[in-house]
Amino acid sequence: MTRSLLVILIITITFSGALRAQSLTIPELKQISAMPVEKIDTLLKRKTFRLLEKEKEDNLNLVYYTSLEKTPEGATWVRSITYIDATSKNAKGRLVTYRTYRKKEYQEMMAWLLKNNFHTAFRNEMENSTHTQYTDGKETILFKVTKQKLPSGTMVLSYEVEVGG
Repeated sequence: MTRSLLVILIITITFSGALRAQSLTIPELKQISAMPVEKIDTLLKRKTFRLLEKEKEDNLNLVYYTSLEKTPEGATWVRSITYIDATSKNAKGRLVTYRTYRKKEYQEMMAWLLKNNFHTAFRNEMENSTHTQYTDGKETILFKVTKQKLPSGTMVLSYEVEVGG
């Protein structure tokens, strides 16, 4: 009996850890903006993201990953991350875009910005979207909150953050 309870406890802890491991933080996104491609793939696969699309042209490389999380309560969360590597004769850069539909993740990221002395630099209100640029004086992070209509007709908010450049 005790052994069975221990096995159930270990499975529960492992499973709940895997659910939490799927979301990405701003520090992780900043790391992704600077790490080698192979390490990005390893990190995202470890966080249960799956490679969905890869496009390569002369000076552009686009990679798109997605993750689906089903919670024990039945809720499902979809996350995606895209990074674009661009090169020219004189410059090279990477833009990382992370999207979630989970308000709690958005709130955690906003708390991180506040804790790390970021403030609003620019805000643009559009019909279905608000773009807000935050800065700490050294770097800039862009957030987009967008109303989206699902095929079922339900309106949801997506939360998108962009780092790098």
